[in-house]
Amino acid sequence: MFRQEVAAGLADATRTVNAAGADEKLVLFAMWTETIRDTVERGKGNVIFLDGSVQGMEESLKRLAALQQIEANRSSENTSAQARS
Repeated sequence: MFRQEVAAGLADATRTVNAAGADEKLVLFAMWTETIRDTVERGKGNVIFLDGSVQGMEESLKRLAALQQIEANRSSENTSAQARS
């Protein structure tokens, strides 16, 4: 369900961008910059490396998603361990 909603939102955003005469890649760029902003706001690190190419943005998003999943898994493992104690 979540993925369907995301896909519908992206499709709507793409239609809006196309209607305004802009490139569809603007949607990807906006998502990338929002992800970077959110990472900086919530992150605990002090270094971030960015590749400005479209492929680089896609790879960065994949890596950030993987890191968030690892952190979520650690949090759930810690919660489970505390519940067993």
